[in-house]
Amino acid sequence: MSDRGKGAWRIWLPIVGVVMVILAVWAAARLRPIEVLGSASDDQPLISFVGNSFVGGSSMDSGATFRWPSIVAREVGAAAQIITAGSSGYVTPGELMQTYPELAKRISPSARAVVFLGSDDDANRSFDEIRAGALDAFATARARAPEARLLVIATFWVDDDPPAGILNSRDAVRAAAAQAGVAFVDPIADGWLVNDPAITIGSDGLHPTDAGHSELAARIEPLLAQLLAPTG
Repeated sequence: MSDRGKGAWRIWLPIVGVVMVILAVWAAARLRPIEVLGSASDDQPLISFVGNSFVGGSSMDSGATFRWPSIVAREVGAAAQIITAGSSGYVTPGELMQTYPELAKRISPSARAVVFLGSDDDANRSFDEIRAGALDAFATARARAPEARLLVIATFWVDDDPPAGILNSRDAVRAAAAQAGVAFVDPIADGWLVNDPAITIGSDGLHPTDAGHSELAARIEPLLAQLLAPTG
């Protein structure tokens, strides 16, 4: 390298360093903190909820207290750990490039149950990609919380005629759940949120309202209660 080139590099190196620091600070500031609602104890187990904005909520609802994870946790007498990144999926990176397998790395080791919901943001991905990503997420959850029981809920949809990509995503997640031996629920087959979408789905045409979250909680609470019930 010429002396001129070395001189230019000496000028740019500190600038690059400053830019990298700024980007790191920006990323840390935007990282959605893990919400923990309630206090885990022997009498109040911890449930980790992992997913996109169908888990974390949106401007279509009134806040954390009115969202289905909080409602379900209260109903079953548990604390809730909410781990979400908007627009994410098992393969598709959402906020700050986080996929479900990456979100699963933040699951508390003390979690008694882990709930994954949604994969609509994977609608443009292949079956094999989604299945592999889901298997990765489930394996990560088991490694993080070996005693936890897993509940996998596929994407619900806003009407009874989902696009092909949504159905493909649902089928891939179901295949992964079967391969991993974890409980799987199909909201599309069971008709979640399609009876009165004008009330349960917000004006954006996608995210649940408070009424929608209430219906989701009513659907999910008995499933989770059964998952947490003592065996043997």
